[in-house]
Amino acid sequence: MSQDEQFEARCGIARRYIAAVNARDVEAILSLYAPNALVQDPTGRGDREFRGTGALREFYEGVVSRGAQLEITGPMRGGHGDTIATPVLARIPGFAIDVITTTTFDDQGKICRYLAYWGPSNMRKA
Repeated sequence: MSQDEQFEARCGIARRYIAAVNARDVEAILSLYAPNALVQDPTGRGDREFRGTGALREFYEGVVSRGAQLEITGPMRGGHGDTIATPVLARIPGFAIDVITTTTFDDQGKICRYLAYWGPSNMRKA
């Protein structure tokens, strides 16, 4: 597979991830992840780091129970290496958060690391 084809495949997985979150489908979300994957949301806070299927299930059950909705707000970036960056607007009832995510993929095309970059200055009342 060429670099362009790999990039497009990874972008497709990222779009499926967004669709699964918006559908509140935890099983579909988890199916995109490698078994020992890492999620940091937001990145930089040790108490917001989740590794492995059990921790990810608990995290995403919380995400969908809060009614989070995600929207890709610009072009995805990547192409060299195994990681793509995506600008995302996260809407949670009462708030909107501008986020940059980086998604790293393993050799099987599963997400092995998902980092969400945002902080208080990226949040606003909606």
